[in-house]
Amino acid sequence: MATFDTSTVGADVSPSFSPTLNIENNLIKVDLGDGYQQRLTKGINPSKRTWTLPFNSRTDTDTTNILNFLASATGGNNGAKSFTWSPPYGATGKWICENPTVNKVAYNINDIQLVFIEVFEP
Repeated sequence: MATFDTSTVGADVSPSFSPTLNIENNLIKVDLGDGYQQRLTKGINPSKRTWTLPFNSRTDTDTTNILNFLASATGGNNGAKSFTWSPPYGATGKWICENPTVNKVAYNINDIQLVFIEVFEP
């Protein structure tokens, strides 16, 4: 399994400022009346993290390296295969990135937006 880091990708993979973390908790809720509620977590992994990561002002080479990693059979395989990544908060986990977005700002300057979705697999 590939790791999304500078040595594997061949480019600086430190996101720009303002990455966004969204935590989705998988709960079963039952309203019992009179304001009482019972809550229970579903499954062995009840919380799933999603990171939105901006990579601003990247060169064409860095942009190509990041996109090639995400598309390669040994990397992300266009979202079909997970890769290892260490987020800013929390432990290293397995992630997928299905739909990268690239905005060409100027000559040799690109803004990339990646959404990393946490997956649970052996």
